[in-house]
Amino acid sequence: MTEHRVFTLPLLQAVNDWQRGGDHNQKIRRGHALKAACLSLPAQYRQPPALCYRQESHKEDRTWQLLIDNELPETIAAWSLSLDVVQTFKGGIPPPDQRGIIFQIAPEAHQVIANIAALYADPEFLETAQARKSEINGYYSGIGDYGNAQQEVVLELGSLDRATIHLYGGFAGTLDQLLPASSLSL
Repeated sequence: MTEHRVFTLPLLQAVNDWQRGGDHNQKIRRGHALKAACLSLPAQYRQPPALCYRQESHKEDRTWQLLIDNELPETIAAWSLSLDVVQTFKGGIPPPDQRGIIFQIAPEAHQVIANIAALYADPEFLETAQARKSEINGYYSGIGDYGNAQQEVVLELGSLDRATIHLYGGFAGTLDQLLPASSLSL
């Protein structure tokens, strides 16, 4: 097969590896590889959408860092075009010892590594990925598994601040824990 001039095998592999996920170190490596592979993409695949969302579960220390310091360090990260997607991501509800936060941002063009949702909207990208799936390492745990299910946009922000919090919540306690004993008799 001839190499597609935009959707090269290195680009397909970088998108696939990004979608496969991994631990923190893999995420950093894969984020930088995706960024390098996407530099030659036409602007239409790096256009900022109006809004993006991201869900995270935070332990108390990370939450306090965000609320008190008004800054949360951020690496290259996956965001979604869909609030519905992030609300149900990884089960939607954080573990009892954590708080769920959904961030919302209107990204600027220089912050967009790749609008993966825009790639999946291009029939040529889909055809090329399908035709080259045997050459893409781990295809069935990346592109072949996720596709556009997460309506993903990959952003490089550097940090987040409190103003980007869209929703915040999680398990706060039982009614007895939340209400002072004197109010229970009312």
